Amino acid sequence: MRSEGGLSAVTLAGYCGDTRPCLGFLGAQLGRAPCLADLGRLDRKMLRRVMAARRRGSVSRSLARTLSALRQLFRWLEAQGPVENRAFLQLASLKVPHSLPKPLTIGNASDEMESAQAEVEWIVARDTAALLLLYGSLLRFTEAFGIQVKTAQVVDCDETSINGP
Repeated sequence: MRSEGGLSAVTLAGYCGDTRPCLGFLGAQLGRAPCLADLGRLDRKMLRRVMAARRRGSVSRSLARTLSALRQLFRWLEAQGPVENRAFLQLASLKVPHSLPKPLTIGNASDEMESAQAEVEWIVARDTAALLLLYGSLLRFTEAFGIQVKTAQVVDCDETSINGP
């Protein structure tokens, strides 16, 4: 599902989550909720204060995402016409350190192998049940896989009734 500007609802929710604290800080500095004119008057000094306030308790990756969301907001506002402010574009992008993947420990590798084995056993059990259903009931594939749980009747039978007396 796409919404404003071709962005998904999840992306827009992420942008809101990243920009809301910054706009809240700006509102606290102004003593009132910021309006579009306030956003148009933001200078680099105030933007740095907003980002510094956001840095408290955040890691570099979150701060970089916040800066990206604010830039996107100002680009959108500029494209819509009500606000033109290039101050965000003058702020340097944050460097996010790249981390290498950590190797698995022997214990973690063993746990992964056991869970993979359990998954394989479940798939074998599922496939066996499907084949037994097809063979035992003489159903076609489309009939068997069209069965819905709410309409299926379970018949209790034991080994002797299946194989005869």
